[in-house]
Amino acid sequence: MKRILLILLMGYMANSGFAQVKSLMCEFKHTKGAEYHFVPKLALKIAGSLVSQAEEGDEKDYLLILKHLSAVRTLCIEKSTAETREKMSKAMHDLSKKGYQVIVESNNEGEHTLVMVKKKRNKVRELVVFDVDKDECNLVQIKGSISQQDIQQILDKDNSIIIKKKKKS
Repeated sequence: MKRILLILLMGYMANSGFAQVKSLMCEFKHTKGAEYHFVPKLALKIAGSLVSQAEEGDEKDYLLILKHLSAVRTLCIEKSTAETREKMSKAMHDLSKKGYQVIVESNNEGEHTLVMVKKKRNKVRELVVFDVDKDECNLVQIKGSISQQDIQQILDKDNSIIIKKKKKS
């Protein structure tokens, strides 16, 4: 009995970070000026299946990532109040205590950007991007199972394109 309770508790704790981002979006999606979008796993799988039909090229490389995604949520609040921006900022910083790693944080001329990941077994399971400026808040959550190798493949492809463009100039 103790084992079952411990397993249930661990399962709840593992999902609490995702639930926190989701509940944060649900809390603010009814705010005036808010736009909320959710792309479910089925839609991502359909888009990912189109990759096999795509021709070789940049688009196919980027679409390959879709096969590894399970959900995408976006929230954009235009003309947000200072109270809303402050409340969202505090909630986003609290995520670092819930197993998220901050990989990029930038404060530049009134704009604050925070990028966090949640990893499990060397795979990125969740990516959260938070961006707030003087009058707008943006929050993006991407769930999936993307390996470091897949990410490196895309970065290498991007770098080779940049190098080719510089040589042409």
